[in-house]
Amino acid sequence: MRSAEIATAVDEDLANLRDPRVLASIKALRVTPPTPIRLGWDYGAPGETFDGWLVLSDPGQRTGIAYCDQGFGPKSPWGLIGIGEASPSMGMDSGWFRRFMDAYFDSFSATDLPIWKVVRRNSDRTSRTPITEEMSWEEAWKIVHRLRKEDSGHAYDCEHDISY
Repeated sequence: MRSAEIATAVDEDLANLRDPRVLASIKALRVTPPTPIRLGWDYGAPGETFDGWLVLSDPGQRTGIAYCDQGFGPKSPWGLIGIGEASPSMGMDSGWFRRFMDAYFDSFSATDLPIWKVVRRNSDRTSRTPITEEMSWEEAWKIVHRLRKEDSGHAYDCEHDISY
């Protein structure tokens, strides 16, 4: 893919996103146009790299999101990468996603937004109930850790319910 095609793919993924906080965050961090980047591939020959495109850069978190249709792509072409290093690595498969928005919500950049809720799952783990209003990532995780100690009959987690 070329830079314009990558930009269009991001735009298409953002088309259904209506939360102005998330849109503003992405707009502030988005690399326009996407820029070429070489990504280290830790699962091949020593020194092997793949061509990718940097689409989001968060210098404060020293992280970004890249598009690469090699390595974990094309199945999961959107990946979380470290930035600020001479040769960023593609890392592990758990940091690569099918959609740009999935990568964004798994990134450190999303933790800067007060969009997080504590949810309780029943012991069968199939149903979830939000038990707080939106709050910061740190505040939500403090509550999750406390509840996990106090109530072993349920599972608690930190999630957002932003539609995209």
